[in-house]
Amino acid sequence: MKMLPLLLALITFNAFAGNAEDSRAMVYEGWAGARYSIQRITVGYLCGVIEKDDAHIAKVIIQSRMNTEQAWANVSDLKSEDSIQEAYRSGTIAVNNGACSAMTPGDRARLRVFVYNLERMGP
Repeated sequence: MKMLPLLLALITFNAFAGNAEDSRAMVYEGWAGARYSIQRITVGYLCGVIEKDDAHIAKVIIQSRMNTEQAWANVSDLKSEDSIQEAYRSGTIAVNNGACSAMTPGDRARLRVFVYNLERMGP
């Protein structure tokens, strides 16, 4: 996830626009990547590719970044936890629809590297 460009956009946007609805939409749309990452992590955990502690740490790091984006945009009515729950549900549905058997060895390796890099970079 490349958060710095989004954070810079949020600062610039918030400084010049001042429109709360636009700021809210930008943050929510920016969270799409975070939701997708959490969905991938959920699938990886449920499929036995990622350990429980690693999945939890990765989720906390992503949620921390989501909260930072929200604070920078000064948008208090969005709840990152709601987006995270949506991602968990999507991941669980994907697993129930055969995501585990569809994962290639390369998919599993990329997921492990993704989680490792998240943990290494921290919040």
